[in-house]
Amino acid sequence: MKPDAQPARPAAGRSHWPALLGLLALVASVYRRHLTGDALFLGNFDRLNSFLNTLWLQCQGWEQGHTAGWDETMFMGRNLYALPFTYPNPLNYLVSLFPQADFFWVAGLVTILLHTLAGWCAYWFIHEVCRDRWAAFCGATIYQFSALAVLKITQNDMSFAVLIDIPLLLLVIRRLEPARFARGFLALSAVLAHLLIFCFLQKAAYALLLAGLYALTLSWSRRSWQPLLTLAAAGLVAALAAFPRIYGILQELKTLQRQISPDFDMKNFAALYQWQNFKGYDVWRWFNDGLFGRFFSEVFALNNNLNITEGMLMFSGLLTPFLILGGLLRWEGRWGGIFRRATAEVRLFYLLIALAIGVVTSMAVYRVFWELFLRLDFTHTRFLIAALLPQATLVALLIVRLRQSSGPAVDSARLAGGLALGAIACAGVYHFAGPTQPAVAVAMSASWADAGLTPLRGLATIMQPAPDLPPLRTPVVAWMNAAMLNRVVLTALLALLLGGLACWPRLRRWAGGGLAFFVIGFLTADMWNYTNLQFNGRQVGGVLPFYGSHSYWPERGTFLVPQADEVARVRARLEADAYRVALLSDTSELPLFTAPYIAPAWGLRVVEGYSSGVPVRLAALPWPGWALGLRTMTFGWQPATQLPWALLGFTNVKYAVRLTAPLYRLGPGRGDLAGTEMEIVPNPARVTPRVFVPAAVAEAASMVEARKTFFPSQDPNAGPALDPEITSLVEAHGSLPGLDQTGTAAAIFGDDEITLRTTASDRARIVVLNELFHPDWHAYAGGRETAIYPTNILMRGVLVPAGATEVILRFKSWGRPANLLLTSVAAFALALLVILAQRKLSPPRPAP
Repeated sequence: MKPDAQPARPAAGRSHWPALLGLLALVASVYRRHLTGDALFLGNFDRLNSFLNTLWLQCQGWEQGHTAGWDETMFMGRNLYALPFTYPNPLNYLVSLFPQADFFWVAGLVTILLHTLAGWCAYWFIHEVCRDRWAAFCGATIYQFSALAVLKITQNDMSFAVLIDIPLLLLVIRRLEPARFARGFLALSAVLAHLLIFCFLQKAAYALLLAGLYALTLSWSRRSWQPLLTLAAAGLVAALAAFPRIYGILQELKTLQRQISPDFDMKNFAALYQWQNFKGYDVWRWFNDGLFGRFFSEVFALNNNLNITEGMLMFSGLLTPFLILGGLLRWEGRWGGIFRRATAEVRLFYLLIALAIGVVTSMAVYRVFWELFLRLDFTHTRFLIAALLPQATLVALLIVRLRQSSGPAVDSARLAGGLALGAIACAGVYHFAGPTQPAVAVAMSASWADAGLTPLRGLATIMQPAPDLPPLRTPVVAWMNAAMLNRVVLTALLALLLGGLACWPRLRRWAGGGLAFFVIGFLTADMWNYTNLQFNGRQVGGVLPFYGSHSYWPERGTFLVPQADEVARVRARLEADAYRVALLSDTSELPLFTAPYIAPAWGLRVVEGYSSGVPVRLAALPWPGWALGLRTMTFGWQPATQLPWALLGFTNVKYAVRLTAPLYRLGPGRGDLAGTEMEIVPNPARVTPRVFVPAAVAEAASMVEARKTFFPSQDPNAGPALDPEITSLVEAHGSLPGLDQTGTAAAIFGDDEITLRTTASDRARIVVLNELFHPDWHAYAGGRETAIYPTNILMRGVLVPAGATEVILRFKSWGRPANLLLTSVAAFALALLVILAQRKLSPPRPAP
């Protein structure tokens, strides 16, 4: 086999601005209501409860002149430097420069910028491969508007940002040349460092897997180790730069619990796979993402048991799967040419698509990923993020091959006619499929063989759809949206027609670029329509926030950032500096999780939360089974009478507040806070203070022993057997000195620093902070470090030395920016050493 030739540089004089401006216009048009100020882009409730609430805290930190590290609002405290899905970055600082009242609008502008950059970066890589601006434009369009991209942009900016780095990674790897090693190596190191420092690490891992396979393929095809070795060296530099964040996250995961229920074995792969509810027939969403429901209300209406935020999210237009399959059958004008004429690069792209489909449809392939990622319970179908760019690139290559026989020049009539006819054909498919056809019942199972019969069963029943939905959900019956199935059928017929025309040499020469531009027009119109529906359909509006778990686009003036004076009144009414609160809501009008947004926005402290996991020590308390989830803790839908008041009092909760939709949308302070608009329920049980000096201290061998002592019955309603103010249990492992448990204590709580003041004593004492114990908190008295012990299962017991009246507690996480700055400098020095070594080892260039 001959080595694949390195691509030539782009032809001079050809402007890329029309394609880039076109991609920008497509993105701006789907965000049009946000840009004009008519509505706010909030995305779905996951974005508000994870990304936006963290961004809010980080912006507040920037406004005070520092990055925010410790968040006291959720889970009795959490480490913001160890969140796998985001990290403080310059974009946070940019948002913080604007008034708080414009927070949601400015955050949306940043999202629009990232969405545009993903399309632009994809365009440059795809154009590098196919050398055709219009084909690259089409590939970039279906990339930035794919089902997975649309979902991720509504969830988390830094999860979506991986889609920006992936094409940049592959572009730099493809352009690596020995003569320009330093430039390529530094660019590759910079992109990898950005990926590891700022982006969602799970998605970054899949991007690195894609980059490694791509570099290996190019090394094989070029008969050169340079791409693979350069990527490995750049990865080493980037890993050094990002080491504090990566190591900090690994350490943080040890303090968190990811558990579905106490009786569920998370290491049992079969049980975990069944719980994640993957079905083999989910693969048919590749042909139409709406076959089983386009959004939550459709899924519920069709009575489907399907998670539409996971699984086969590779949909990139109705024609895309048929183009991919057509290229697999016939490449370069020959049947089976993919195995004889295609480059190694093209074969890799097909392999990645097959692997992504295998992860969704095959339990065995999924298990390989589970083992590869150290048996963690992540949803590994998200590997699809590594198949999106290969899919878009293959579509572009196939479009180029539709018109390669017509010569380099394509007249404007064919261009305009092809694009117009493609868009009209797309509209025709949507029209004739019918928007309101009833659902079709199709009997299916989770096996791939049975999933293969899905379209035949659907076609057999589409003419006589069942008039009523089944009374109960069953795992062997799926309901398909008949209109969506019709679209697939009509598109399949269209694909057969196009394939026949493309295989007819005379007609192909006569049509020239018309077929190619027809496909471009069809796919562009199709993907814009899909994204516009997800962003601007009726389901995203309404008077209730995130109704039915949909995305939410509130009209201007109906979702506001709480004003400072309103926050101050709420905090004073709820005694927020001294006590925590519990948040209740009716899930028929509000999302399931309300605390993750409300607590930071209102400046409150709660034991509830939604993050990478529930702190192990917090989860160790005997909470009711309905309160704990895989990564969540909430009391939202329970009546006040059912709350575990004794446990809440133990964790410093004095009040419960029932939220309503007006309070949730408009923020606190709208009306009489002490009246009926804000329902406040006081805790009838004993409430443990935030800071206290226990009368006596006893040692506990472990957290488990302390839990058995405090809660021997494990009854959430029984309350603790000991009053921690009278007797506190400290996990000191025999290191406690003689104590004098007298006097009083008070504390001033800052962001990442706490000042603890107490009366003087000639002996040491333990002062308890009813805050979550975390190993990254350190205490100092008189300039010397003093111990912080796990106390009362989850609290902090600070050892105040004899004679000390003031102790300073500081949060020092491994992932703090100061550590990243040091490792980034070291990484840059390492990169220079690699460049110098490469120059020393490279053979001298021949004289001209």
